[in-house]
Amino acid sequence: MAREADEKIFDFHGDTLDSYTESGVGVIHFKDKVFEMSVDFALQSILFERIKIAAESKEIKVLLMISGHSAVGEEKNYRFLKGVVDSRDGVENSDFQADIDPVMALSRVDSTLNQFILTMLQYNKFVISAVRGSVVTEFLGTILAADYRIASEDTVFSFPHLKWGLPPRGATGYLLPRYLGFAKAKELLLRGKPVDAPTAKQINLLDIIIPAESFEERCLEIAKGFTDIPSNVISMTKKLFASNIKELEEYLRLESELTNVYQLKLPPELNNE
Repeated sequence: MAREADEKIFDFHGDTLDSYTESGVGVIHFKDKVFEMSVDFALQSILFERIKIAAESKEIKVLLMISGHSAVGEEKNYRFLKGVVDSRDGVENSDFQADIDPVMALSRVDSTLNQFILTMLQYNKFVISAVRGSVVTEFLGTILAADYRIASEDTVFSFPHLKWGLPPRGATGYLLPRYLGFAKAKELLLRGKPVDAPTAKQINLLDIIIPAESFEERCLEIAKGFTDIPSNVISMTKKLFASNIKELEEYLRLESELTNVYQLKLPPELNNE
């Protein structure tokens, strides 16, 4: 009965995400409206409630986060930021929520990303992040906050914050040096050269690359392989790694201060070249 109750509460199907459980794995599958979710408190509450339920569930041993293809990619990032710029400049844009102030929109995105990253770093269970297609700077930070990282073979990490006139967001400037060292992290964040999946794995940003076909099923198989790790060992180990969380919180405050919608500049059309 307890298992059925956990699964019934955790399970959800909506426009922004689906969630379900299978063999000790809680799966949250993000759809195409990740940027919209980041500015909508009602949609955010759905996500963070799933995360909370999984943390409290005795049946869920591993939390698997799967993004839809390019759901956190450069094209969707551009469309969202274009709406912010148009709103700032008084231009009507049907893709942007008219009731959200442009300054508040970026602030909400940063707040959501920061809450997610801090939650994952302090989470009491094993967290796997799985991405495919295009992934932009700030969402690289959410991936680095996971305990294990999966990507499809067509994944490319890009750094359009340089083109947009923004600092690297999503704690990327804090987490990336801890994987690559400061010199390599600076190179990526200041030069902005895209990183494909094989290169990302070679420099330890990814743990495994899998084919795009049957991506979710393969991710679930991998996640099930981590369900036998003792829960108390995971919890204690992650507490040790999160011992410097106050330093990260201070970093995130500075990052938010440096993000200014009025310095945000975008071309009329997206140009990836």
